[in-house]
Amino acid sequence: MMFKSLISSSVKLAQGSIISSFILMLAMPILTRLYDPSQFGLYGAIISISSIISVGLFFRFELSLAKRKRYELRGYFYGAFIIISIPLSIIWFLLVYFFVSHVDEWKSSAFWITLLATLSAWTFSAFYLLTLIASKNGFLKEINNSKIKRNMLISFLQIFLGIINPTYLYLAFSEFIGRLYSVFYLFKKQNIKIITSVKYTKTLAIRNFHYIKYSFPAALINSVTSNTLPIFYPMIYGVGNSGVVVLVIKVLAIPISLLGQSLSTSYNGFVSKKENQEKYNEVRSALHNLILALSAITLLFFIVVYYLLTFYYDVLFGEHWVSVGEVFLLLSPSLFFQVVFSSFSQSLNIYGLQKFQFRWDTARLLLVFSAITLPNFLTDDGIYLSLSLYSLVMSVMYIFQFLYFDRFLMKKNLEFNDSCKTC
Repeated sequence: MMFKSLISSSVKLAQGSIISSFILMLAMPILTRLYDPSQFGLYGAIISISSIISVGLFFRFELSLAKRKRYELRGYFYGAFIIISIPLSIIWFLLVYFFVSHVDEWKSSAFWITLLATLSAWTFSAFYLLTLIASKNGFLKEINNSKIKRNMLISFLQIFLGIINPTYLYLAFSEFIGRLYSVFYLFKKQNIKIITSVKYTKTLAIRNFHYIKYSFPAALINSVTSNTLPIFYPMIYGVGNSGVVVLVIKVLAIPISLLGQSLSTSYNGFVSKKENQEKYNEVRSALHNLILALSAITLLFFIVVYYLLTFYYDVLFGEHWVSVGEVFLLLSPSLFFQVVFSSFSQSLNIYGLQKFQFRWDTARLLLVFSAITLPNFLTDDGIYLSLSLYSLVMSVMYIFQFLYFDRFLMKKNLEFNDSCKTC
C-alpha cells in the first residue's frame, strides 16, 4: 500500500520535470550540430560550478520550511534569503574568479564565466526555494508549468544564439535567462512579498545553526563530488573530450534521473513523518521495492539508449559525437547506481546518521578526485581509464551506502520488536 502511494505521488511530482527534460532532449539534435563538443564541455563546467555555488547561498535553511510559521512565509523568509544570499554570491564570485582565472583555457573569459556561473547559481537557489514553498502550498501545476516554460525558453535561446554565434557563453547565458524567468513566474503566481529584516534573519540563523554545522557541509561536499567530473575533466583531458561526457551525464541521463528524484522525494516525505519513522520494516520494504522498480526501469532505459547511441549517433547528434556510445557505456554503472541508490540518501539524515553521511561524502570526494586525476600521471592516454575508475568508485560507494542503511533499518526493527515483547 505504501509503495503504491509513493508511486502515485511521484508521478504528480515528475510530470513537469519529465516533460521539461524531453524539451531539452528534442532540442539536442539541433544544438549538437550548432555547437561542437568543446563548447559543450565548457558549458558543462559553468553549469557544474553554478550547481556547487547554489548549495552555499542559503546554508540549507530552506530545509527548515516545515518549522516556519505562516507570517514568516508571507515575506520575512524571502527577505532572509535576499539578505544572506547576495553577500554570499559576492564571496563566491571572488572565489570562483580566482580559480577560473588560473585555468589557461578559461583565463581570457574568466569574468564572464564567473558572472554567468554566479547568476545561474543564485537563480537556481531562488527557484529551488520557491518550488519548495509552492509545493507546500499546493501549487504543483504552477511548478510544472514553470519548468516546462523555462526549458522552452532555454532551448529557443540556445538555438537562436547558436545560429548567430555558437559559443559556450551563449549556452550558459540562455540557461541563466531561463532560470530567471522561472523565478519571476513562480514569484508572480504565488503573489509573494519580500520583507527584509536583519533582526529576523539573525534569529533564523541562530535558531537553525545546526543546518550550517551538519547539512550545509554535507550538501556542499556532495555537490562538489557530483560536479567534479564536468569541471576537472576538461582541465586535464581537454574540452573536446569533456563535451561528450557533459552530453551523457547532463542530458541523456536526465529523464531517468528525474524519475529517481521524484520517487526519492516521495519516499523521504514518508520517512520524514514522525508517525512513520518507527515502522522500520515498512520503511525497509518500501526501500527494497523502490530499488527493484528503479533498477528494472533504468536498466531497460540504458539498453535502449546505448543501442541508439552506438548505431545512430550521427543521425541523433552529428558526426562530431562519434564516441558518445562508448562514453555512455563507461559511465552507465555510476549513472545506474546514482539513480537507483541515491533515492534514500536524505533519509539517513532523518534517522540521525549525519556523521556517517559526512564521512561517506568526504571519502567519496577524495576517491572520485583521485580516479579522475591519477590516470593522467599513470599513462599517456588516461581519457577512458579515468572514466572507468570514476564509474567504479561511484558504484562501489553507492552500494556501500545502501548496505549500511539497510543494515541500520534491520537492526532497528529487531530492537523495536524486542522492546515491544518486553512491554
